[in-house]
This record gives sequence, structure tokens and C-alpha cells, in this order.
Amino acid sequence: MTVLEAVQTRDVLELHLGWGAAAAQTYEALSARLGLPRREIEAAIESLRRDGVAVCTGRRGVWLTNDPAEVREQYRRLRRRAIHQLANLRRMLRTAEAMERPLTLWEQAS
Repeated sequence: MTVLEAVQTRDVLELHLGWGAAAAQTYEALSARLGLPRREIEAAIESLRRDGVAVCTGRRGVWLTNDPAEVREQYRRLRRRAIHQLANLRRMLRTAEAMERPLTLWEQAS
């Protein structure tokens, strides 16, 4: 995807998002309506967030908000997910390191 395509996708998505959780749309609905793959929609949402647009996601789908409490809750959910991902990364690195070290005599015997 080119930069121009990414900007257009982002702008089109922003126009199609509803305000408030009651107007939430699922990724699948947005994908079908806009004719875009889910990953492209996710990338556009990330781009909007980086630019300070208050986009929330949850079980209901995706929506815009002007409620600071809702933005804080979204922040907490994203932070929690990021912390879990970092823990997974740490475990993966430890696993790779364990795989790279030679087996001890005891490990070879078992």
C-alpha cells in the first residue's frame, strides 16, 4: 500500500465511523462496506489514533468518541494488551536463547 492509499483509506474510514459506542461498526461490516481488507482498516485506525483522533474499539466494533472517560478506558485496554505482548516477546526470546545453548550432559541423558 502506498502512502497516498494509506491516507485515502484513513480519510474514508474516518468518514464512515459513527459517534459513540451505540454507533459502533464491526471490522467485518467496515471491510464489506469499504471493500478493504481488515488489516488495512486496522492500519487506518492506528494512523487515526497517532494523529489524535479518538477512535475506540471493543466487542461492539469501532467508533469515534468525544468522551474523555471512554478514551481513558480505551487507553487502559490498549496498555494492558501491550504489556501482555511484551511479556510474550520476553518469553519467546528466552525460548530462543534456551534453544541456542548447548545441552548439558544431564539434558542429553534424558
